[in-house]
Amino acid sequence: MPEMGAVKARLNQRQTDSCRDKIRTSHIIKKLTEHIDDTVEMGPTQVTAALGLLKKTLPDLKVTEHKGHIKLTASEMDWDAGSEEQSDTSA
Repeated sequence: MPEMGAVKARLNQRQTDSCRDKIRTSHIIKKLTEHIDDTVEMGPTQVTAALGLLKKTLPDLKVTEHKGHIKLTASEMDWDAGSEEQSDTSA
């Protein structure tokens, strides 16, 4: 039987690290938002540091260019044309 003060080991350390990172990221976003809303004062160095940390923790959603060919079947092309006609007639 385990001792009373013993802490059970976590089964999934990767998940724990992921949750910890999300909490930190949300905390940084919260502080920057409060700074924008003038509820928290931050110096220029603090803002720069916070933005730098966000760049490391949040995925960068840059526009990507597709290089290659996309092959559509006739039924897919007909469906796309039909959806445009429906949106034009509903306006």
